[in-house]
Amino acid sequence: MAQINLAGNSGSDSSRMTTRFLGKSMLLSFLILAGTFGLYFGLVFYREMLARDFAATESESASRTALISGEKADRVADFSDRLTVIEEQLTETALPPTDSLSKIESALVPEANLLSYIALLEESSIKVKLSADSFGAVARQMVAFKQVFSSVLIDKQVEIGESGKIEASLTMIP
Repeated sequence: MAQINLAGNSGSDSSRMTTRFLGKSMLLSFLILAGTFGLYFGLVFYREMLARDFAATESESASRTALISGEKADRVADFSDRLTVIEEQLTETALPPTDSLSKIESALVPEANLLSYIALLEESSIKVKLSADSFGAVARQMVAFKQVFSSVLIDKQVEIGESGKIEASLTMIP
């Protein structure tokens, strides 16, 4: 009994603890290292994938730009410019056609017939040629037009036409 060690195997416990600690720290270091490499290569792969997608989008954009550039684009731009100019001119100078036609229609006397209608945008006037059975019907028609339009003028003499009816050319200013 002289060889009984009451302290226990204290030397072997400390060596066991260091091997356990060393094993755990090596495993933890390996996991951190593997995670870092995985994250790095994942980011490199994602960057390359984005670069490929960007290049594909860039080439598609260039092909579509080439499709609509050149003469076709110039024609579209020219057409758009023309539409803008026409719209500005119409809104500034044009008489609404339905407005003047509805005025003429409302003022027509039953004995008179409208032969022609011309709207002159430059002069802001309307020229009409009408025919009637008598001079009285032409006079009634002129009076009816004077109630609707600000000015009614006879262009030339009121005369008898080839059909035997009285014809008159009038200029009206709205």
